[in-house]
Parts: sequence; C-alpha cells; structure tokens
Amino acid sequence: MKLFKNVMIVLFAVVLLCACGGGSEPAELPAPDVAKLADDMFAAATLEDELMSIDADIMGNLYEYDEECIAAAAVYTSSTMSTPEEIAVFKAADEASVEYVEEMVKLRLQNLQFSYEDYQPLEMPKIENAVIETKGLYTAFIVCGDPAPVQEVFEKAFE
Repeated sequence: MKLFKNVMIVLFAVVLLCACGGGSEPAELPAPDVAKLADDMFAAATLEDELMSIDADIMGNLYEYDEECIAAAAVYTSSTMSTPEEIAVFKAADEASVEYVEEMVKLRLQNLQFSYEDYQPLEMPKIENAVIETKGLYTAFIVCGDPAPVQEVFEKAFE
C-alpha cells in the first residue's frame, strides 16, 4: 500500500509539472508605426528609380483592397512606372484579415509580372525576387534589385 501511495504522489507531481511547464502564451510582437516603418525600409533600399509615396486613392488603383481589412498602409511606388520597384507595408485590421492582405499583395505581384514581362523584360528579376513577408498583423511587400537590406529593416522592427 505504501508503494502505491508513493507511486501516486510521483505521478501527481509529474502531471503537475507537465501542466505548469508548457502552454505559455507567445510573446506579443511590437506594433511599429506603419508610415515610419515604410520610411525606414525605403531608406534602406538601393533603387534605380524615383519612388513616390502614394495616397489611399492611388493605392486603390494598384491594390484591390477592402478598406475594412486594412488598419494602416504606406506604399512607395515608381514615379515613372519604368521599373516595378515598390516598397509597401500593410497592417491588417485584425487577425482574420491577415490572409486577405497577403492575397491582395500576391495579386499585386501577379499584376506587376503581367505588366512587365513584355513591357520591360529586363526588370523581371526584381519581380521574381520580390519579398512578401508577414509578421503578426503586418505584411511587407518589397520589389527592388536587392530586397535583403529592406527585408532586414522590416524584420528588426519586430524584435
């Protein structure tokens, strides 16, 4: 009987340790300002073209988006449209909207591919190496010759 009691105590302790040891909530990501983050990413980019910041009206022409799904956005795009260079940051309105924002950006990338494959085929490597990255509610879209430094700025904003 003593052995049974000791075994039960040990099992109870193991169960208690297992229940308390795991299941911690993941750390919450920082919430950077979208405009500042886009500015910092723009500053890190090596670009061949002049990029301009666009407002929501023009953004609606480039991105087919539902305003209710986007809490904030900042987009820099080619002022001449001679290159596909673009840097954009979107903050989804909520977790349910993140996938929508990612699909919206993928559609923009497809539109760039379609537009430039015949118009400026020498620009296609920029499109082929484009980066779409999501961290929490934030999605970055980077189209330039070397997206790595720009992507690094985006990633560091969430450390």
